[in-house]
Amino acid sequence: STGGEKEAGHKVITIPEGWTMNQIGDRLEYHELIDRYKFDSLCIDVNFIRSLGFDEPDNLEGYLFPETYFFPIKKNEQKIISMMTDEFKKNLNDKRLNLKVSKFSLHELITLASIIQAEAGDENEMPKISSVFNNRLKAGWKLAADPTVKYIIADKNRTLYPSDFENNHPYNTYIYRGLPPGPINNPGFLAIESALNPDA
Repeated sequence: STGGEKEAGHKVITIPEGWTMNQIGDRLEYHELIDRYKFDSLCIDVNFIRSLGFDEPDNLEGYLFPETYFFPIKKNEQKIISMMTDEFKKNLNDKRLNLKVSKFSLHELITLASIIQAEAGDENEMPKISSVFNNRLKAGWKLAADPTVKYIIADKNRTLYPSDFENNHPYNTYIYRGLPPGPINNPGFLAIESALNPDA
């Protein structure tokens, strides 16, 4: 179930791994937990984002952690967002993640994790996919990751056309080298762990 069960002033809502900010907004709106305009505005409000303790991103794509939450029924967009970013921070402090060894900034790491999340059919493939992308980055090649192209088209459900790959957009990793400017979804723990520890 996607949740929505009521529990004394709260609703139980599951946010799946790899969902975008927009999909999360859709689900919260469907369950009448947010004013959508307010939620969307906060997710791109740099002052609010800095107040949550994040220096780098200019929006919260990648930082709304996928998990099952008990959200307050009384609309409180700030509270809902900070619950999700607190969960993100809690997971980053997990002892299995040694961020100190990473050659990436946190923002780059989450960006890479989001692409791994989108590419992986299942969790077991993640370290292998991470290895491919880490090697491309090291070699200075283009990532050439389809999900980054899908992220910039309006209809996410349609098949990509050849013309999509020529779209001159900073997120298009077929045109631009290196990582895109930010995450393309909100990755789960295993994708972040894989981004940090690729298969040798």
